[in-house]
Amino acid sequence: MRNKTFTSRLRTWLDNLPIQDPVDRRMASLLQFILLGFIAIILIAIILNLILGSALSPQEILTSLIANSIGAVIFALPLMLLRRGYFRASVLILIAILFILSTLSVGLAMSLREANGTLFPLTLAMILAGLLVGSRALALTFGLSIGVLLLGVVLEQSTDSQIWFTNIAVAGNFILFNGLMSLFLDRFGITLRTALTAAYERESELKNVIQERELAEEKYSKIVENAIDGIFQSTPDGRFISVNPAMARMYGYESPEDMLSSVTNISTQLYVDSDIRDALQRRLANEEQIVGYESLDYRKDRSTFWTSANVQVIRDADGIILYYEGTVEDVTPRKKVEAERESLIQELAAKNAELERFTYTVSHDLKSPLVTINGFLGYLEQDAASGNMDRFKTDSQRIHAAVNKMQGMLGELLELSRIGRLVNEPEIIPFGDLVSAAMELVHGQIEAGGITVDLQPKLPAVYGDRQRLTEVLQNLLDNASKFMGDQTNPRIEIGQHGKEDGKAVFYVKDNGVGIEPDYHEHIFGLFNKLNSKAEGTGIGLALVKRIIEVHGGRIWVESEVGAGSTFLFTLPQSAPPES
Repeated sequence: MRNKTFTSRLRTWLDNLPIQDPVDRRMASLLQFILLGFIAIILIAIILNLILGSALSPQEILTSLIANSIGAVIFALPLMLLRRGYFRASVLILIAILFILSTLSVGLAMSLREANGTLFPLTLAMILAGLLVGSRALALTFGLSIGVLLLGVVLEQSTDSQIWFTNIAVAGNFILFNGLMSLFLDRFGITLRTALTAAYERESELKNVIQERELAEEKYSKIVENAIDGIFQSTPDGRFISVNPAMARMYGYESPEDMLSSVTNISTQLYVDSDIRDALQRRLANEEQIVGYESLDYRKDRSTFWTSANVQVIRDADGIILYYEGTVEDVTPRKKVEAERESLIQELAAKNAELERFTYTVSHDLKSPLVTINGFLGYLEQDAASGNMDRFKTDSQRIHAAVNKMQGMLGELLELSRIGRLVNEPEIIPFGDLVSAAMELVHGQIEAGGITVDLQPKLPAVYGDRQRLTEVLQNLLDNASKFMGDQTNPRIEIGQHGKEDGKAVFYVKDNGVGIEPDYHEHIFGLFNKLNSKAEGTGIGLALVKRIIEVHGGRIWVESEVGAGSTFLFTLPQSAPPES
């Protein structure tokens, strides 16, 4: 652990160069390794001299230590400048040091032939100039190296022509080799710096692209995380790849992770109709994108709700489906409003149809008394002109009867119009109490007809307007007593059996004349009387039907001629739930 820490610290120290230009920074890093290499070689030489110093005199050891130390200090100077950010200055100083060493070597040897082994610093100086500085520095370095070589030739003291030719050969070979190398270094240095510049520019562009992509992904991630609608990705085989928090909440899961681990089959776990997803996938195979796909879905607790999905298919380069992605919106409130609107439209249509029938019936049935009145008014004129007071009196009575009939019909219509507004606050009422109240009102007819009324015991309670529900039973009992016919043992039965749509089904059954099946609906219309000689206006059953419907129930009749009639109706037993 300690070695690793030292290595990382050393790497950090080496990389910590205060140079902004990336190309110069890379070149400076290379120069730094060269300088450290020279210093390391010198330090190794010092250590070897100390270890192997037994073969040398103390004076030689001291001289060697001083020379090596001076060399270490000389190479440490450009390293210090480089660590402070002076890249070009450190390169030039190093090149100058190498030239000085070569020049001193040639000058001390007084011969190029003797200094041939120490000319390598000139070549190294040219390499550094060509790679690290540029073409001008390379040309200058090459020219100075030629000058050092010429100096070596001039300083040669020997008059031996062979030695002179050797010096000239050394100088020529060096110039030729380093000249060719200079040409190579010139091209290579330019190419290297251009390549490094392009690489760093590309790296910078890539960093910017990566940074922009990371920012975009972070922004997209925040949008997905904070979205109101559900966002998802799913595989063709029915598993989720990803869901956002809104999607998880919508389906009743604690978190996206909970939903991803819990839902292993979207078709059966999410859709009430498991064939929905198959149909969706078939459409996506052709349409690529679907907007507003509505379905009834399950939550985690298996409660249901309506959703609207926008889905698109994602394919690879070969057109193979990789996954689906899209959004999901909870449209349960909208579907509820649509259902209520549709119900209201149907109810309005029914009301309009009822209003049309009502208008027709009223105009038709009220017209009859008016025709009678109009006709007998003409007779009254004739009676008055002829002085026939007996006929005058008879015709006056007929007009009076027609007026009374119209007044009665108008009163019944007024009563019918009031049924939509309950007279009393609805309450829980024992059904037996309603029967008792109605029996009191029709007691005379029951007694006169010798009718036996059987009441089923322990009838349930109902919820509604006591007065209006009493009117229902009053009309049904009165209607039953009127149409007993010549029944020798007239009987009415009142009871309850079963339920329909959560409402109790009650019945009033008689053994009277009965009703033909063709008139089972007709009898509930306004002023519809099967027997024109019977008492009343024919509005009684219409009132009954209206009261029952206002209470949320329905009424119907089961009857055959000669077999009596059974009027059945439903009533709620408790208050409806608040919406």
